[in-house]
Amino acid sequence: MDDATLNHNDLFLNALPEEVLLKILSYLTPQDLHLAAAVVCKKWLYLSRDPSLMKKIILKGDIHGKTEHLVDILTNAIMLEELKIRCRDDAIILVETIARFSGQHLKRLQVNYCPALTESCTSLLAKNCKNLKTVNIEGSGTISDIATGNLTQLKLLQYIDLFNCKYVLPKHIVDIAKNCDLLESINIGEVTHLDDNCIDALIQHRKATLRILILDGEDLTDKAFCNLSLCDKLEQFDLSFAETLGSSVLKEVSKLTKLKKLRYSRGRLLTKNDFCAAFGSKNLSGLINIDFAECTNFDDESIVCLANTCRNLVQMSVDWCEDLTDEGIIYLIKNCQNIENLKLIGLFKVTDAILKDIDRLLPKLKTLNLIQCPNITDQLLHTINSLNPQLDIFDYYGNHIDCETLTDEY
Repeated sequence: MDDATLNHNDLFLNALPEEVLLKILSYLTPQDLHLAAAVVCKKWLYLSRDPSLMKKIILKGDIHGKTEHLVDILTNAIMLEELKIRCRDDAIILVETIARFSGQHLKRLQVNYCPALTESCTSLLAKNCKNLKTVNIEGSGTISDIATGNLTQLKLLQYIDLFNCKYVLPKHIVDIAKNCDLLESINIGEVTHLDDNCIDALIQHRKATLRILILDGEDLTDKAFCNLSLCDKLEQFDLSFAETLGSSVLKEVSKLTKLKKLRYSRGRLLTKNDFCAAFGSKNLSGLINIDFAECTNFDDESIVCLANTCRNLVQMSVDWCEDLTDEGIIYLIKNCQNIENLKLIGLFKVTDAILKDIDRLLPKLKTLNLIQCPNITDQLLHTINSLNPQLDIFDYYGNHIDCETLTDEY
């Protein structure tokens, strides 16, 4: 719109001092600011480029702005503190732009499901963005070992997410452990080819700061976790593909008194005695989120010990723990009445008995997942849904139960 066509309200707004207009524009989303307000008039275009309005930018998908337009915006975003990019083919160009023009201010960077970051890109980040506290490149990763190595030089990192990143080597984990004195969270889930020494180094160097540790156990042994209990601030421990790990790991976990979230999947060497011992100490009473998917020896006796200790559970997942029966699940439901999300996938021994009075016993329940539970009848699920339509229930086939679609056969 040309200045000559401005209506009375536009003229009134433009009569306001610039600092007032900037305050008004600060309430707009980045999309509204740059794609709507900026095209109102020349003055608003000028104000929309004010660095004070560009401290956080989120870009999702290639449809939101052309590369050249976004480069122009980011060039002026010299006070940018947070940049999030998702599913954009031009992500590397955009990251390099912000590294050049707002490097010292950038604190949080998230680049997900985009082309892998190049060596030149991560080198610019390491050189110019020394105040970065958060780096999340899940689904993007880097193009080489060298590119990943550049990120390990960011000494102020508190949070790094390298989930499923191909080029992560043991030396990178050691460098992060030694260089990042403030590290609180590291996600190296589905990162394979690590070794015991690098994980032990991570624990030894960052035991005083780590709060979240997410990793893949496929290539590790119990030795990697022999000092895990030293991480006395750990609030979340997430270990996947733990087939080859034994009881000593869970024993170390059981000493973590501040743990709130625990995922230990495929712990097939763990026995019911291991589970009972872990929860018998009461150190894990603060857990609110537990996932023991595919821990094949997690049985009724195990879940009773767990329920007696973890009274404040909010989320529980026991997918494919095939020894669990009605007895164990009913005990859990009766003793952990704060549960909001309950996943019971693949429990072929449980029956409709676990659902008796579930709406009364679990008044906060939001999600009930019963996929691959063959002895749960659809009719009862529809009845429960009719009593509580807000409850998300998933049947044997993964269908979402909706009482409105109940067929005549019922």
